[in-house]
Amino acid sequence: MLRPLALAIGLALASSGSSVIKCDTSIPVESFIKHKGSRDIWISIDNKVYDVSEFLRSHPGGAEAILKYAGRDASKAFKKQHVASILGLLPKSAYKGVLEGSLEEELSEEEILLEEMKKKKPALSHIFNANDFESVAKQILPKDIYTYFATGADDEATLRECAMAYSRVFFRPRVLQQVEDVDLSTNMLGCSTAFPFYITSFAGQAQLHPEGEKVLAKVADKNNIMFIIPRLATKPIPEILEEIDPQTPVWWQMSANHADPKLERAFAEVAKYDQIKGIFISTDSAVGGNREKDFKVRQQVTNATSELSGYAAIDKTYPSITWDDIKRYKTLTDKKIILKGIQCTEDVLKASELGLDGVVLSNHGGRQLDYSQPPLEVLVETMPILRQQQYYDKEKFQVFVDGGIRRGTDIVKAIALGASGVGMGKAFAFPLATYGEEGAQRLVDLLKMELSRDLKLLGVSKISQLNESYVNTKGLYNRIGNYADSYFRNYEKLPAPVFIK
Repeated sequence: MLRPLALAIGLALASSGSSVIKCDTSIPVESFIKHKGSRDIWISIDNKVYDVSEFLRSHPGGAEAILKYAGRDASKAFKKQHVASILGLLPKSAYKGVLEGSLEEELSEEEILLEEMKKKKPALSHIFNANDFESVAKQILPKDIYTYFATGADDEATLRECAMAYSRVFFRPRVLQQVEDVDLSTNMLGCSTAFPFYITSFAGQAQLHPEGEKVLAKVADKNNIMFIIPRLATKPIPEILEEIDPQTPVWWQMSANHADPKLERAFAEVAKYDQIKGIFISTDSAVGGNREKDFKVRQQVTNATSELSGYAAIDKTYPSITWDDIKRYKTLTDKKIILKGIQCTEDVLKASELGLDGVVLSNHGGRQLDYSQPPLEVLVETMPILRQQQYYDKEKFQVFVDGGIRRGTDIVKAIALGASGVGMGKAFAFPLATYGEEGAQRLVDLLKMELSRDLKLLGVSKISQLNESYVNTKGLYNRIGNYADSYFRNYEKLPAPVFIK
């Protein structure tokens, strides 16, 4: 996940090999604030002034994100997405000098209201499930930030179906079983974990909490939960690893294409850390998804009227990675490689045949190609065929799913249908945003209680005992009804165009 301003700068930086040259020019505040036209955009980061006018048209997240900070201090927004060192890649011409004077902090009506709402948020003891955290987040996060994390592509059919698919699978409990204590532990990619879920990678965590990835890393370590560090983390890898016991394995995720000039350097950087056991490679981002709700809300929030507003780079295509590239990546690292974003049986079989360590059945949480199948459906279609292949070894090749998972029952269904574990991203994003470390820990505790109760009621004492006989999937493809009320309580339809007042 990438957010507004930082992504705009970050992409521009990646395409530039120049470094910033120190400049002693002083720029008075009075002069700085004049540069806020649609074609003349200056921003301030830590009292240094940058001209970002050239970045507007190439920003895949829309120009409004930059226009919002025209003639303003953008330090907080930038630091919520990037480490400061990335500024060293800016072209010489972008750096204008040092800001002379101070900018008054401007609080919008929304910001004032949100500060009041934060004071009134429910006690953590009143939060009973993952959806409750999202309900609170909707009330205390800026609308554009909440929408960014919650949105999907186009009409958001896949976003909804990722969650709804779980509501169409029902249990077949075994009663009168001797089940007292339950064991929720399992093995993922050769590592023992306390639970059959992991905290998956998502960018922009510092937008939700100042300490970003460090918070969830600490919670994962405390509870022996598998944790994945995003390549575009808002905190440096060493800082994140400081929160985790040196003996605890962690993982790293990247999005890549064969034209990425920094790819080999990224693999080399990760190789330094023995604690990082493997690399998840996101495969489904050949082009950015049309996250229309996100674009519309940001346009409305910023009152953008420029011809540059909207999804400026909707047709921008990135060089796609191929199976040949995956083979090359294997030569760049001794660590395990897992492909994320796999969406059909054929690609699962290909990954297994190539000797990779696993796949994540995922459609980017419904944020890329709308009407992609829910991962749960792909899992049901894939596992019977995969098990028939001579090259398949369940100990060496594992299948994971993510997208739409909120309840313990969702996790149990996925494991019963053949998944080795499930990834949870948004589910942890909202506790992080609303209650920080305590919120994330509360979610872990709630999931532990749900899973323990679910297994006992199912007549199972160990995760390893789950199999297809405990679920009924006959209604999986019936896409009418069986909707979860708690999901639609949070879901908002795409906004219509707003009339000029």
